[in-house]
Amino acid sequence: NDSQSKPVCMFDYTGKLVDVYGSISIAAKTLNINKLTISYNAKNNCKKPIEINNKKYFFRFLKNYLNNGFVL
Repeated sequence: NDSQSKPVCMFDYTGKLVDVYGSISIAAKTLNINKLTISYNAKNNCKKPIEINNKKYFFRFLKNYLNNGFVL
């Protein structure tokens, strides 16, 4: 990870932590979804989840999660 990478957390629809990725780019490649979609969801604490394989997920930056918990 380069110094610009911000780890991002993936949560299921109930707010349970599912996975942590080293960066938005890694999450996007792994999940085969657009980086901007993840970035927008994480930056804005979106209340609308992202649908992946018919399941709904939220993304939050790890730093924010560690400081504030899961915020919807």
